[in-house]
Amino acid sequence: MKDAVFAAPPSPQAPASPTTPRRLTAVLFAATVATSAALLFAVQPMLGKALLPPFGGGAAVWTAVMLFFQLGLLAGSALFHLTSTRLGPRGAAAVHLGLALLALPLLAPVPPPRATGMGPAIDVLATLAVAYGPAVLVLGANAAALQAWYARVAGDAPWWLYAVSNAGSLAGLAAYPLLLEPTLALSAQGRFWTLGFAACALGLLACAWPVLRQPSPPVARQAAGGAGWRQALPWVALAALPASLLLGATERVTVTIAPLPLLWVLPLAAYLLSWILAFWRPAAAARWGLAGVTLFLPAMLLEVVAPAFGSAFPWAGVLIHVGGLLAAGTLAHARLALARPDPAGLTRFYLCLSLGGALGGTVNALLAPMLFDRPLEYPLALAALCLLPALGRDLVPKVIWGSAAALLALAPLLEGMGGTIRWGRDFYGAVQVQDQGDRLVLAHGRTLHGYQWRDPARALEPTGYYHREAGGGRLIAAMLARRDTPMQAVLVGLGAGAMACYGSDRLRLSYIEISPAVVDAARRWFTFLRDCGDPPVVIADGRVGLRDAAPGSIDLVVLDAYSGASVPVHMATAEGVALFLDRLAPGGAAAFHASNTHFDLPPLIAAAGREAGAQVLSLAAAPGGQPSVWVAVTRDAGLAAALAAEGWATVAPAATPWRDDRWHLGAALRGWW
Repeated sequence: MKDAVFAAPPSPQAPASPTTPRRLTAVLFAATVATSAALLFAVQPMLGKALLPPFGGGAAVWTAVMLFFQLGLLAGSALFHLTSTRLGPRGAAAVHLGLALLALPLLAPVPPPRATGMGPAIDVLATLAVAYGPAVLVLGANAAALQAWYARVAGDAPWWLYAVSNAGSLAGLAAYPLLLEPTLALSAQGRFWTLGFAACALGLLACAWPVLRQPSPPVARQAAGGAGWRQALPWVALAALPASLLLGATERVTVTIAPLPLLWVLPLAAYLLSWILAFWRPAAAARWGLAGVTLFLPAMLLEVVAPAFGSAFPWAGVLIHVGGLLAAGTLAHARLALARPDPAGLTRFYLCLSLGGALGGTVNALLAPMLFDRPLEYPLALAALCLLPALGRDLVPKVIWGSAAALLALAPLLEGMGGTIRWGRDFYGAVQVQDQGDRLVLAHGRTLHGYQWRDPARALEPTGYYHREAGGGRLIAAMLARRDTPMQAVLVGLGAGAMACYGSDRLRLSYIEISPAVVDAARRWFTFLRDCGDPPVVIADGRVGLRDAAPGSIDLVVLDAYSGASVPVHMATAEGVALFLDRLAPGGAAAFHASNTHFDLPPLIAAAGREAGAQVLSLAAAPGGQPSVWVAVTRDAGLAAALAAEGWATVAPAATPWRDDRWHLGAALRGWW
């Protein structure tokens, strides 16, 4: 017999033709819930950008911001559930509106950073909690609050509003990179968002006003009408599984298959679309989801076990994982929609959905990097997905789907390692050491971090982008030829450590590297650091680490952080370039390794350098068959002339540089617009 949790509820009576007031009520509630959801999805990238320059870390800031919003959504749902069951509808509405009023004066378009002394992740959470805590509590509870109020005011089933909410989220997701980010500076984005929140607060007041005017039922009766907590575990599990799959699929398509800019939008859009379909037509969505999982799961299994197809045909691989995520999300969320309680249990239901989403995100973002040395959470989540179609079925389907689950759970053991001899993982991602016969390679997905020849006679040659005839090597040689005293160089980005072998009595090196896993791999598997003077390595964000250096204390800054799809923009803005130049001694230079398939970075670096009073030149070369583009920025006219004489070309600057307050990846994307 099928589990009652997954059984469809009785078919509701066909509603009577709505009157004009009821139509207006529906429009008001739909507009408010859509605005709330759009605000929530627009503010997350906005705040991530705002906090990137003061805190650095790229991935660390983004993950901390996401964690803040996951916790805020959970806390908002929990607060509304608690006030509803303890204070009744009127009391809950009053508290909710009070939070909205409290939030407005606290909002800061660009919140000032706060130091707690407990590490950057806690600092980010504290910074956001002060400025945006009440607002996120309101936005996190709005889906449940507005549906509860609508059921009370209109007397209709409110579940369609959840589909509207996710449509609003999808609109906010698209609007930020396409409309807001290209046209408004961060401060203007913050003011625009504040106006949007004020409009949302007015909508909340209009929606809650009838509730405030009605007498509340006895609180005990309200609490007793909710679903029992024994129903909560399936709700939490069905919400957690797609949330985990979302992050796993995003990591798979953006790192392993196709490291393309903004590609993370596709999995998130598929995830939101699955919510819309599930709460729009639950029974049909359950059938569509099951058919989609049956169609996509074999291909996803092959992609996990032997990802050669996705590597050879990247867009086909992206389609497999994004399509599979859409099918899985539709199936799980439709089961949730079919298991929804009567409106009296609505607040507990949405609390469980928020808890499931937070758990799914926490497992992938925080627990998995501590427990696994490689991305195992994705195949394990796919294995759990196989159990959904088996629920309530006969023995044969259970055996078939159970076997698929076991195969996926064991897939990492069966996976063709592609020469990988060691994995390493931390908060910033998973790195691989690969044995390619004549060399050892350090990689993150499809992004190369350097390699070392196995031949002892060539083992200490700087390789790849760091070849002595590439731009970085040519710049060092030109600078050493112009001076008699030793040079001090700081290299941002360790990789395998190949540039350590430029060190000598005349060139003293130190590194800044953000990823402990990269440092561990470079020290354990490559000998550049050990055999080339063992230069010190500081674990920090590059811009944050250089900010602490004394002005005029460095002769050469080398920034090697731009070869992947997620570039650390805060180190290429006008403020970042000015900071690096101010740390240089007379005659010094900053060198940017700007090789990138997707972004045309030299013109933006040139615009920032011109604004800081520097000359900017670039050198494109391919020694050893490895193409590279290096950009040199210096205020020393003699050094610039010497580089030009060696074939370095002057870089035509972009019309405006990136700024901490305003940058848009599309401005540097090759072939954009």
